[in-house]
Amino acid sequence: MFVLWERGVARRARQPLVDVNLFRERTYWVGTLVAAALYGGFTGIFIVLSQFLQQGMHYSPLKASLCTVLFTVGSAVCGIISGRVVHRVGRPLVIVGTALTAVGLAANALIVGQSSVGDNMFLLTALPLLVAGCGAGCVIASNQTLALQLVPRGEGSTAAGVYQTGMKIGTSLGTALAGSLYFSHLLATHRDFPAAARTGLLGAAALASVAFLVALPGLTIPERRAAEAVVHVVEEAEPAR
Repeated sequence: MFVLWERGVARRARQPLVDVNLFRERTYWVGTLVAAALYGGFTGIFIVLSQFLQQGMHYSPLKASLCTVLFTVGSAVCGIISGRVVHRVGRPLVIVGTALTAVGLAANALIVGQSSVGDNMFLLTALPLLVAGCGAGCVIASNQTLALQLVPRGEGSTAAGVYQTGMKIGTSLGTALAGSLYFSHLLATHRDFPAAARTGLLGAAALASVAFLVALPGLTIPERRAAEAVVHVVEEAEPAR
């Protein structure tokens, strides 16, 4: 409905809120989808882990929060690094980052599902959460840079606003998905906390996997326009030889 409305506004020679022609640039719409799916994935884990650690493992709120701090540390450090090297490394940062996030979240889900009261969850989940955090950090800075680099300067603020809106929508949906999977499974299994947490965390990992599945072909397969340009240049060069 929003797209139809914006197209109608443009046809009436008025200024639309969002120029839908922005989405003709593949790196932009791919980057927006990747951001939405990735944020939906990793933000959903915090409500699940917080509930699981406090209710199922009887941790205090402070101790439960400390169990997830390595994700934040990895995300912050790798975010700084990726922001500095994105212009040299480019798209592989996004692809590898989404893969690491999905693998880390899936491994964390499987570990949590096998846990029991008395386990040291900080040590058990440290490595997968660190891996997931580093992957998310690699994507956060580099994906936004790549998504907006080909957007015309006059549309930069609008494009950035749409990109941020996609992130917020993904965050809302991801939190709702992980939370609903956790609580519904908890009710169905009569308070089997590890199994419920595993289900919720696997839902979050699935969203991160969607980000990878979007980024891999979207950022590696050459665009038709670019391929046609290369062929045209080669054909012009042949007679010269």
